Amino acid sequence: MKKNISHILFITSASFIFFLDRVTKNIISSTLEPYRTLKVIGNFFRLTRVHNYGISFGILNYANNPVATRIILLIFSILALAFLIWMYIKSSERIIERVAIGLILGGAAGNLIDRFNPGFVIDFLDFGINNLRFFTFNIADSGITIGLFILIILMIIDEKKSKSKKGDLNET
Repeated sequence: MKKNISHILFITSASFIFFLDRVTKNIISSTLEPYRTLKVIGNFFRLTRVHNYGISFGILNYANNPVATRIILLIFSILALAFLIWMYIKSSERIIERVAIGLILGGAAGNLIDRFNPGFVIDFLDFGINNLRFFTFNIADSGITIGLFILIILMIIDEKKSKSKKGDLNET
């Protein structure tokens, strides 16, 4: 039963992030011109349509060879999806672990679609104060970040449990 629930929640989390990412990007693309801003909560939270040709935090966004960068990022994204599926297959049946992998998979798939067409990732969530702004991101990026955060926390917890068990064995 737990295995079925973890499968369902994996698929649900991946599908939810993917669907929400696609819908929000379509809304932004049809209502906001590129590099235009719409204030939502003053200057703190804005919707700013940005075309990201690179990866997270604008890395490789202005690479010298955009075609080669696009091909490399497409290949990397496909390999990342394959790795995430492998991770899911090898993962424990912990629901939270599978949900985390689902969030990452859904986000990676959402950004991969953008890399194929239109050829760049559409970012639009823009937080900051005046000129001190965080990098503009999207729902897919949020899913990836939250999923990675959960996996890191699980690894830390597992490591502490492992050390605790080794300590218990050494004391006997």
